Amino acid sequence: MLAKFKTFNASDIEINRLQDNIADGFNPVLTADILDFNIVKSQALKVGDNVVNHRLGRPPIGWIVIRKRGPGNFYDKQDSNLTPASNIVINSDSAVTVDLYFF
Repeated sequence: MLAKFKTFNASDIEINRLQDNIADGFNPVLTADILDFNIVKSQALKVGDNVVNHRLGRPPIGWIVIRKRGPGNFYDKQDSNLTPASNIVINSDSAVTVDLYFF
């Protein structure tokens, strides 16, 4: 996760107001869930269920295939996953290597 916009206490009230406006605009973006992520590169998937360690330390909100080195369709089985804080179960219809973005 990215750090929040930090302000400092200035003697000029206009500078303080400007900092507050910048913080109000940037902090929701900087703390967006999609920016608390991990990328798993070169993950080999086999046909059927694949257990992938997402390394987030919490259950993922979602995931995106950011590179696919061959044809294939995928879906997750998180609704029945007993260990969502450490891994994700991805079902693949083909053997393919992918890069995955977990957030």
